[in-house]
Amino acid sequence: MVQITKSLSFMASAACLSTMLFMSSCSKEDAVTPSPEATIASVQGVNLREYNPLISVQKIHPTIGQLGLGSLPSGYTLTGSNMTAGLSNATYLFGNSAQPWIPATNSLPDLLGQNGTFLTLGATKDNLSGVHVKIKNIFEGKTYKFTYYVSTMAVKYSSGPGQTPYASSFIFSYIAPVSGNNYSLSLAGKENQWIANSIELNGNSSTIGDLVIKLLGKNSNATSYGNIFIPVNAIQEVK
Repeated sequence: MVQITKSLSFMASAACLSTMLFMSSCSKEDAVTPSPEATIASVQGVNLREYNPLISVQKIHPTIGQLGLGSLPSGYTLTGSNMTAGLSNATYLFGNSAQPWIPATNSLPDLLGQNGTFLTLGATKDNLSGVHVKIKNIFEGKTYKFTYYVSTMAVKYSSGPGQTPYASSFIFSYIAPVSGNNYSLSLAGKENQWIANSIELNGNSSTIGDLVIKLLGKNSNATSYGNIFIPVNAIQEVK
C-alpha cells in the first residue's frame, strides 16, 4: 500500500510539472509585446484623428452643466468681474422658477433635449458681459467649421406687466496665437428665436486658440439677456 501511494504521488507531481511547463511555453509563444508604434506616448503632438480616424477629440466644451446664476460650463471663465452669467434652460432664466422666459418662437429639441442647458449672459448698454474658453486640437493646414446657436429672450417681471429688454448683439472673437478675428452677430429683428450661425476656423502653428464671447445690451438701466448654445462636436474639420 505504501508503494502504491508513493507511485501515485509521483505520477501526480509529474503531471503537474508537465502542465506548468506547457503553460509556460504557451505564455512565451502567445504573449504579444505592444509595438512601440502603437503606444499613446509615441503619438503625442500628432493629430490623433489622422493617426486613428475612429478617435474623436473634443475641441470645445459644450454649454452643459448645473443650472444657476454663476454656474458656468467646464472650462469657461468670465472676462471680467461683476458680470451676470450662468446656465439656463428653455423654461427659466438660470433655472429659477420665479424668472420664466417668454418662450422662444422656435426651439432646439433635438440638440437641447428636455432638460438641456445653455449659457446665458446678462448685459446693459454700458456694461458688457463675456466669457472666455479654449479651443483645442485644431491643427495647422486644416480648416474647421464651428456651429453654434444664439438667442435673446425676455423674462417676465414677477410683479406687474412688462418684461426685460432684448439684447443688441453678440461678438465672437477667435484669438489664435498669431492673429485674431472678430465676428459680430446682430440680434435686431431676431428677438425670441434661436439663430444658427457658423464660423470658419483655420488651424495654425499652435493646437490651442482662445474664444471670447461678449454680449451687448440695449438699455442702460435694465439687464438684457442673451443665450449661447454650443453642442457636443460643435467644431468639425471640413478640409
